Amino acid sequence: MSNGRVLAGVDEVKDLAAVLETMLTVRKFDTAGEPASWNLAHGLSDIEESCRTITERLLPALVDSSGGPGEVHEILLDIGEELRHVLYHVRDMPFYGYLEE
Repeated sequence: MSNGRVLAGVDEVKDLAAVLETMLTVRKFDTAGEPASWNLAHGLSDIEESCRTITERLLPALVDSSGGPGEVHEILLDIGEELRHVLYHVRDMPFYGYLEE
C-alpha cells in the first residue's frame, strides 16, 4: 500500500483482479476483449484515486477557502469532475449495472 492507497499500483490491481476472477458472479460479465475481473479491479482503483482526491485535497481546500465565491465555485467544479470520473467507472463496470436499473 503506497501513499495510503489500497490499489496503489499495477501489482495490487492484478492481485485484486486475480481474486475477482475466482467469482462466477464477476466472470459472467467477461467479454472477448476484457475479463470482467480486470475491468472491475481497474475501475475500483480509479474510483479510489478520485475519492482520495476529493477527501484529501478538494474538501480541505473547500473548507479552508478564503478566496471568495470564485474560488469556492472552482473547487466545487473540481469535485464535480471527480464525481463524473467515479460515475464513468461505475457505469463502465457491468457488475454494477444493477445500480442503473
